[in-house]
Amino acid sequence: GALSAVIQPRMIVTSAEPLVAMLRHQLSSDRPVELRNFYGSVEVGRIGWECAAGEGLHINTDCSILELEEEDAVPGAGQSVVVTNLNSRASPYIRFRLGDLCEFIERPCSCGSPLPLMKPPVGRQWDVIRLPSGKLISPWALNSILRSVEGLLQFRLVQKRVDLLVLQLQLAAEPHGGLLDSLNARLRQQIGEPVTLRVEIVD
Repeated sequence: GALSAVIQPRMIVTSAEPLVAMLRHQLSSDRPVELRNFYGSVEVGRIGWECAAGEGLHINTDCSILELEEEDAVPGAGQSVVVTNLNSRASPYIRFRLGDLCEFIERPCSCGSPLPLMKPPVGRQWDVIRLPSGKLISPWALNSILRSVEGLLQFRLVQKRVDLLVLQLQLAAEPHGGLLDSLNARLRQQIGEPVTLRVEIVD
């Protein structure tokens, strides 16, 4: 049912997990609501936050130093986060590897804040698909294709073997003719290597 039938908040603040575009749309699809995405960790506290302009996350450079390591980059996802907390004196975290994948935004925010911007984290460094050639790709490289599927409620991508991927879809209605074949072809083109991609409809 509609979210507004259960609760009617003026604002929703999200944290702890990546806020994907599909979930963002679902949260505000039946009733306009302000969304603010926060990024942090238990070890170092709040790292970034989204302002009303919604152009990225402002990095709290007054209390932490955020670095991105190029050698640990995952194509289509970003670089691995290394963070230093400037406030933890009793038990400092210096260049702590969080394992999150992020990217910097190399422009100022239109809100006027001098704090630098970053894109929201898209997942963890180890949440990757390993292809038969040894190449690593992020599941988020397939995310934009899956978001375009009409009536998609949830999906799960499971790598059973290096050459076998199982995509489970929960749809609002029965898929129309050709949808699954078209989706399979688009995903295979994005993956770019000979793998078996099995698409399943689940309840």
